[in-house]
Amino acid sequence: MFVVVRMLQALAPALYHSSRDVRVTGVALLIANVVPLLGVIFAGWNPSEILYLYWLESLIVGFFTLLGILGSGLVRRENDALRWGMLGLSLFSAAFFTVHYGGFNFGHGIFLALLDTFLQSVMQGSSPLSDNVSMDGMNSVFEGDGFLPLNLFLYVVERTGLQPEHWFSKRSIFPAVFFLVLSHGFSFFKHDVATGRMAQTIPMEYMFRPYGRIFLMHIFIIVGFMVFMGGIVLIGKWATIPLMMLWIGMKLSADLKAHARMAAPATSNPVLVD
Repeated sequence: MFVVVRMLQALAPALYHSSRDVRVTGVALLIANVVPLLGVIFAGWNPSEILYLYWLESLIVGFFTLLGILGSGLVRRENDALRWGMLGLSLFSAAFFTVHYGGFNFGHGIFLALLDTFLQSVMQGSSPLSDNVSMDGMNSVFEGDGFLPLNLFLYVVERTGLQPEHWFSKRSIFPAVFFLVLSHGFSFFKHDVATGRMAQTIPMEYMFRPYGRIFLMHIFIIVGFMVFMGGIVLIGKWATIPLMMLWIGMKLSADLKAHARMAAPATSNPVLVD
């Protein structure tokens, strides 16, 4: 535990000096982000799997944000008109968030799938712009039957070994996804449900909350990935694990700093529904 606390202090000093509850959930987030590092070192997880893991984390954040939007509408207001109005606002906000945030993640997922395609060519020693680059993954998304975002999600599930029958195989990223769900779920319960903050936050505030954090996280993911790609080209494949450790560390530092800013002032003072 001493090592974990020191890591927290080094990576995010602001988080280390935050309230006890924020530090506790910060430690949970730190542990969840260490799992991919262990997967890289001991299970041979490759950069593509880490890339998709962080994309899936965006979906996890979106899920708990959606719970907050809907939950904030189920509170008792000063009168019935305000109560029903806030409930309607929460339903509208939830629908808008699902479309907007989902569209953002779909576009970002397609971009990551393209990066993955180029990465595979680099790791195989060929040019990313050559005619030999396989586009099978992208074809399965755009040429498959059904809803495009669902096709993308199913492709990522297959690509990362997240089918139930592969959950406990060495190359599946299921342990990392599991710990990220636990971490974000624990944070949501600790800061929004247990403290009553959900009852003091309007749906629109919940709706916009994750964008800054997710945008910053994805910037670090992409920058880290570019550093990794450049390192592989300039140094060689032997540097894969050290470069991936640097990449994961960059993302973790950004994540913890964003977590330290998670406490937002309440905008109203409703009472929870009995």
